[in-house]
This record gives sequence, structure tokens and C-alpha cells, in this order.
Amino acid sequence: MMQGLMQRSSHAAMRLRNKSPKLYVILQGNGDLQLLYFLLEKPLEKYVQAISTAERNNAQFKNTIKIKYKLN
Repeated sequence: MMQGLMQRSSHAAMRLRNKSPKLYVILQGNGDLQLLYFLLEKPLEKYVQAISTAERNNAQFKNTIKIKYKLN
């Protein structure tokens, strides 16, 4: 059972590292918190996707926010 949890944790951490390298490093630097990501992966999915978009294409992210919230 413990090995299964460790494997899930490791795989989720690798997915996070691929989606958002900066967030991964921040969590890792604060006590290996990226290893707990598997517990919150589903509820945080939209937020991690937004962070990933902002990291990879900041202009697209800002444009999407302007459209979504009808900002000038």
C-alpha cells in the first residue's frame, strides 16, 4: 500500500513538473511539498493550467484574463 502511494505521489509530481516547472520548484524548495500534489491534483487542475499558461505564454494569459473579466 505504501509503495502505491509513493508511486502515485511521484507520478503526480512529474506531471506537475511538466505542466508548471516554476510551481514545481517553489513547492520542492518548501519542504518537498510537490510530493503531496497528488492529494490535490484534481481540485487544483484549473489553477495549475492557468499558471502553466502564464509561464509559457504570458501575453495569451493576460489576453484571456481581459476577455474573461471584461477588463480594458
